[in-house]
Amino acid sequence: MSLKKAALTFFKTNKISYLLKSNEIHFVCFKCKSTAVMDSETCVWKCNNCQAVGNIVELFNAEINNEFLEVTIINPKKIINQVNYDIRELIKEIEGNHQKDKLNQIYNRLQIFLREIEKNNI
Repeated sequence: MSLKKAALTFFKTNKISYLLKSNEIHFVCFKCKSTAVMDSETCVWKCNNCQAVGNIVELFNAEINNEFLEVTIINPKKIINQVNYDIRELIKEIEGNHQKDKLNQIYNRLQIFLREIEKNNI
C-alpha cells in the first residue's frame, strides 16, 4: 500500500476531516486545530500556524482527541455539489412557474460563476 493510501485510510478510519488537493492532503493539526498540509507522496506534514511538523508514523501513534474530530476541513466541491442538489430539489418542489423560472435563472448563473472559478483556479 502506498503512503498516500495509508494516510487516506488513516483519516477515513478515524473520521478525521481532510481534503485531498493534487499532491497534498489538508487535515486538522493535532496540536493547534489549524490546517496542516501533508505531502501525499512522502507523507511529511507541516502546520503553517504552529509550525508543528511530522510524518505519517507520528500521526498513527498520536492520541486522537475528540475535539479534533469536531473541526471540519471545508471541501469546496462537496459544498458546491450540495448547493446544486438543494437548488435542483427546490426547483422540483416549486409550484409557480414564475418562481421556478427565477430559481432556474439563479441556478444557471451560479453554474456560470462556478465554471469561471474552476477555470481560473480561484
